[in-house]
Amino acid sequence: MNKDNKFSAELLKIASDSINGSTTMLLNLLDTIEKMQKNNINIADYKLMFNSIIKSQSHFINLINITRQILENISDPEAISNLITTVRKYYQTLFEKQANIILENTHKDKIKLLTHSNSSSIKNVVLQLKDKVKNIEIVQTVSTPGDEGKLQADFFCKNGLPVTLIDDSAVANFIPEVDFIMSGCDQYDKTHYVNKTGTLNIAIIAKYYGIKLYVLCDNYKRTGNLSEKIKSKSQCPKTINYNLEKIPIKYATEILE
Repeated sequence: MNKDNKFSAELLKIASDSINGSTTMLLNLLDTIEKMQKNNINIADYKLMFNSIIKSQSHFINLINITRQILENISDPEAISNLITTVRKYYQTLFEKQANIILENTHKDKIKLLTHSNSSSIKNVVLQLKDKVKNIEIVQTVSTPGDEGKLQADFFCKNGLPVTLIDDSAVANFIPEVDFIMSGCDQYDKTHYVNKTGTLNIAIIAKYYGIKLYVLCDNYKRTGNLSEKIKSKSQCPKTINYNLEKIPIKYATEILE
């Protein structure tokens, strides 16, 4: 596969990604563009593929916002390089800030938390916590449909963290045992945030038991027009698979941004 085909494949993979979270896809996009620049690839030749990412992943606000900025500066390699550096530094600082806020509110040397779906933000904040807390135990949902929670559980295991993988339907049995819940966020406004389906159930149960729910957001994900992506399949009986859902911010202990 020549270089051009390789980069086309990497961009197509981002456009069709249904497993990773929005921040993972965004960072993958930045990595791909940086490789293209190092290989003297003319990024302007890939306008159609960038537009394909915007169209197919329109519900992931941070990915779309940055992709649009890339298109606006498509003929200015230096501006794109500066954008990549700025975005990376922003997330690196944000993950550390979010971890510190959680620690300030926990005050424990040993913590147990519950996570859902497969989120780069969650994974990075957990790694920050790992460097600051002696013992961390994680309860991870399978996260249907898609079961991408298994990928996040594998990530935690590979990084030396003990993980209990549970069915989504079992969260009510485990939530009373955890110190807090960490949720990702694909987009948000003043009243709601959007995340993987199943998050609303977790939020409601957490509220019932008085367990803290921290939502990891960032400024690139703020929007004035929340949207949810739904896949449906008509048959008898009709089956509808919800990938994303809106959760009232009132259920969150704190929106970390």
